[in-house]
Amino acid sequence: MLQVLVLPSSGGWELPSVALPGLEGDSWWREATAINAAFGALLGWTVTTQYCAGVDTFTPGTGSLFVLEVHDLAPALPVGGRWVDRVELEALHLALPAHRSVLQAGFAEVTQGLDVTGRLAWTRPGWFATAATWIEEQLHGCGLAPVGPVEQVRTWHWSCILRVPTTEGAIYLKAAPPMYTYEPVLTQNLAEGYSERLPPVLAVEPQRACFLAHWVTNSS
Repeated sequence: MLQVLVLPSSGGWELPSVALPGLEGDSWWREATAINAAFGALLGWTVTTQYCAGVDTFTPGTGSLFVLEVHDLAPALPVGGRWVDRVELEALHLALPAHRSVLQAGFAEVTQGLDVTGRLAWTRPGWFATAATWIEEQLHGCGLAPVGPVEQVRTWHWSCILRVPTTEGAIYLKAAPPMYTYEPVLTQNLAEGYSERLPPVLAVEPQRACFLAHWVTNSS
């Protein structure tokens, strides 16, 4: 059953919220590392960001909305928290009424199987787990061993970046949008021709528009 987590507050029920004072600029909302860490610390869960549902820098107290994917099998509820479904949402007193329409749209998209224009592969549930498995398979084929979990670094409408530490340094995955499906093969060819300027490309997946690159720090 599709549900959303809400927490009690003095003004009514509200979505989990965090402050991200370290992120600045117009594109701070794509910095998934900090966003995931903040919500993970608040909830005690392992989460990744599917997408930013809206950025509001003009309405005091409104903030921005993020759709997160929970990767724990049975996440424990925060104190006072509850899961609500689409029906319960209608009668729920929200501290920020403007959030209701966003939540309703999210429920409708999933329960009615709506195909939202512009929704990218990495914004859908399950994509991160599939990508992480592919990364591990490619590392094994290259003789590299991960020394930490796959981490989501950045996500927005132009790309999604994942990173995994290995015995030979950090390995990055970049996923491109449909209009740039040529990017993985192009990047691989350029890396082979200009190895002094581009990091080595370890693997490409043209159908998913993904590639793995080995980030090598130049100490000179």
